[in-house]
Amino acid sequence: MKVKKQDRAFFWATTFLRELHACGVSQLVISPGSRSTPLTVAASAHPGLTTHVVLDERSAAFMALGMGKSQGKPTGLICTSGTAAANYYPAIIEARHSGVPLLVLTADRPPHLRNIGASQAIDQVKLFGDYPVFFHEAGEPVWERQDVNRLKSVAAQSVSASLNHKGPVHINFPFRKPLEPDPGFVEQIRKENDKPASDKPGPRTTVSGSENSISLPDKIKVLLSKCRRPVVIDGPRGVLRESNAAALLADLLNAPLLSEFPNLSSEKKISGFDGFLKNEAIRKKLKPDLILRFGQQPVSKALHFYLHELDGIPHIHFGDLDEWQDATHNVTHRVEWHGRKILWQLDNVRSNPEWMKQWQQIDEQFGSFKDRKVADEHTLTDGGVFMHFGGHVPDSWNVFLSNSFPVRDWMLFAGSPPRSSFVNRGASGIDGLISTAIGATIASQKPGILFIGDLATLHDSNALLSGKFLDHPLVIVLLNNGGGNIFRMLPIFEHKQLYTDFFETPQLVDFESLSHSHELDYTAVSTIKELKALDLASFSSAGIHLVECKTNAEASMDLRHSLWNFSE
Repeated sequence: MKVKKQDRAFFWATTFLRELHACGVSQLVISPGSRSTPLTVAASAHPGLTTHVVLDERSAAFMALGMGKSQGKPTGLICTSGTAAANYYPAIIEARHSGVPLLVLTADRPPHLRNIGASQAIDQVKLFGDYPVFFHEAGEPVWERQDVNRLKSVAAQSVSASLNHKGPVHINFPFRKPLEPDPGFVEQIRKENDKPASDKPGPRTTVSGSENSISLPDKIKVLLSKCRRPVVIDGPRGVLRESNAAALLADLLNAPLLSEFPNLSSEKKISGFDGFLKNEAIRKKLKPDLILRFGQQPVSKALHFYLHELDGIPHIHFGDLDEWQDATHNVTHRVEWHGRKILWQLDNVRSNPEWMKQWQQIDEQFGSFKDRKVADEHTLTDGGVFMHFGGHVPDSWNVFLSNSFPVRDWMLFAGSPPRSSFVNRGASGIDGLISTAIGATIASQKPGILFIGDLATLHDSNALLSGKFLDHPLVIVLLNNGGGNIFRMLPIFEHKQLYTDFFETPQLVDFESLSHSHELDYTAVSTIKELKALDLASFSSAGIHLVECKTNAEASMDLRHSLWNFSE
């Protein structure tokens, strides 16, 4: 096809996006800008690509991250040149560390405008360092066969790398003016895109090994055959998988299952470990002879203490990412699992029956103790909120847990997360959490509930602009306890003269006014009675529903400490 100079950048972008769609990409999040016009117009002209225009680049990137978490396939990001791309950085770091596929398509100034002080021109070549699993400078449009074929293969290569290596890909597109195509040519391309895709073979992508099974090395089978006090730990993972390997192994071994990841129900699951493992005497009593750990590093501080004290105990890690996950430096054996089916091939391997009984008895005692402590509260606490919702969130809903206290409080008060739950535990930041929840809600087409603190809400308040994209309700349970209460569990809390202003940093924001300014549904909860009267079924309309729970910070911290100080 002969393409006029005015239309070259647009058709170059069209060629790339057509191949992305052929490789399975269906969602694009676009940050408005000028230099990215060819990519933006090409996306809008393709009926197979669903586009979402998000004003704030950081929010846009986390929204795409949420889509990738929900669908297990990459969402594309498009932005203009300059610092717009730099705002994608936090989400790119999270995607790499949590193993989420993501495609970052940045427009750039052409080479003749670089490093000479031209407006909105920064060095975008490998802008994100080593965090992308693949980077490519697409180059300016060149209409030679090998250049067009290379562009197509870059699209396929991008999807393949993002899926197989579980992380973000960065493709940089330098465009020179004119950026705006002829409207008539855009309409021609739109009509072509409406036609059924050609069956002509191209460089399509595959996901290697995603459905394969694996067998265990003999030395690991020997460890499993000899263990009498095994413990199975299921950590968080970036993208939801159907694999239930940890629960199956716990059932096979009759071993306690300490799960931070949504999995199928297991009678071996221990709900209260995040509380009672804070007790040093209990940790010593429950010392295992084999650790079998799946996924990423545990969130639970109590579990971290437990693992840290187990030097010399065989520790098998079943990894689902390329990077190592060994923060306690005591992993002795690694299995490249990646969510695949494991052929255990074990005969008559069972733990000591008394071992499992010990865990279950302590778990039951802790559960009763926790119920009494929460029931004795006469003011609204963070723990009371999680105890209430832990038993009322419908199974059909997604659950999103913010970092800092919410993800820990859910485990402490409500137990293991439900099967369809999401956390950003790659880099564990508090940025972009509302955006991630919005993205996953859009992609999953399911209602959702997000538990988040007041500071994290303010950190991502621009995400509230994107509530308009939701076809289902997203309930944001805002735990307003007056700042960063996570610091109260650290020694800095004793430095009273500087603690409040420099660490807890309470903010004087009227969240009801913030809700109304974004035309959101708002509910205030400040008492236990109001909490119990709250019915999630009433939040049936599409969009964001903000539920502000005004909790007592002192009482919330005292309640946590009482559970952490549990003893038999």
